[in-house]
Amino acid sequence: MDGPGGNKAMALLSAIVDGDASIQDSVAELAKYGIESTGDLLSTLSEGFRTARDAGEVLDFDNIPDETPRDLVKDIVQRVPEVPFILNGTMYDPEDITRFNGQELHFVASLTGDHMLAVDDRQLYACWRQVTRLEQYLHDRRFLPRVDDASTSNTLFGPPNPLTGFFEHINLKGHLFNVKKNYGRTKLGGDNDEISSFEMVGTQVTELFEHVNYMGQSWSKILPYSSTGDYYHAERNLHQYGWGDRVSSLGTW
Repeated sequence: MDGPGGNKAMALLSAIVDGDASIQDSVAELAKYGIESTGDLLSTLSEGFRTARDAGEVLDFDNIPDETPRDLVKDIVQRVPEVPFILNGTMYDPEDITRFNGQELHFVASLTGDHMLAVDDRQLYACWRQVTRLEQYLHDRRFLPRVDDASTSNTLFGPPNPLTGFFEHINLKGHLFNVKKNYGRTKLGGDNDEISSFEMVGTQVTELFEHVNYMGQSWSKILPYSSTGDYYHAERNLHQYGWGDRVSSLGTW
């Protein structure tokens, strides 16, 4: 199962939103890498986090809640985007999203950006997210040299300090803060519900959550794989996806 840019995770997500894959398929994909439990996944990823654990809010999937409190779910009011979305095999017009008020949805922008892929099962989405993170980690291990490898010390692979920058206004105006690769923010403080655009420099995935502590609905941008780590993307207007001025926690990797 391969998608654009060799991205198996995106191909799996497309199958999920088309109704052709389930949580069992996500588990099976993890099992191909010897991952039988969350503990196995965290053990596999621990090497990538080793040097960062004392530097701030390292993005740890074990701390992302499995369930959103019911009172938060029932109060969900969907915002109408400018692009259509696919959910359970059906392509919906943007205005149809209000039919899903009171339901928790997780959105991923398509690689072309002209529509969104939506999942209405948080546990299924969480399992797919693990596939995404593991696939990226193994890809980086295969193609990108370790920073302590003397044989590659004179070769630049991607930016030296990969990060995602977040902005208050559209078109990357009004810089708020940066978040380093493999880091997140469980709370945004005074920047809560202020983000309208972001810029990815050397990061491949940016994930936004509607509530603090990675709870509630989410929206993600995933870039095709690069053999050099030279990732770049400018998301200039989150309002087109219904996600401007809506973010309360986030992560990037």
